[in-house]
Amino acid sequence: MLMGLIASLISYFKLRSRLKQCLLTSIPKNVEVFEYKGKIYDRVKFVLLQSDAFANLKLKDLEKLLNEYESGLVKSKAPDLDIAFIDACKLAISNKARYTYS
Repeated sequence: MLMGLIASLISYFKLRSRLKQCLLTSIPKNVEVFEYKGKIYDRVKFVLLQSDAFANLKLKDLEKLLNEYESGLVKSKAPDLDIAFIDACKLAISNKARYTYS
């Protein structure tokens, strides 16, 4: 139980760090954004950072994670964030498939 708590805390702090890197104070033109907890974030940068974080997962685990997000098993109170996670999973899967089969 303690290991699960530690893992979830590490995951929370990593997500918080990623979000901090993508935080926008103003919305520039031609930048896709999403809102989470009343703050605006750069969506493209978040997807790229999150897909890099997913890069160390196995393809099978990525596909399982994507299915969980898409089926709604992993729901947050921020659908924009969920959509960004789905896009990051898809990007990580396509990158892994590209390097696996090339």
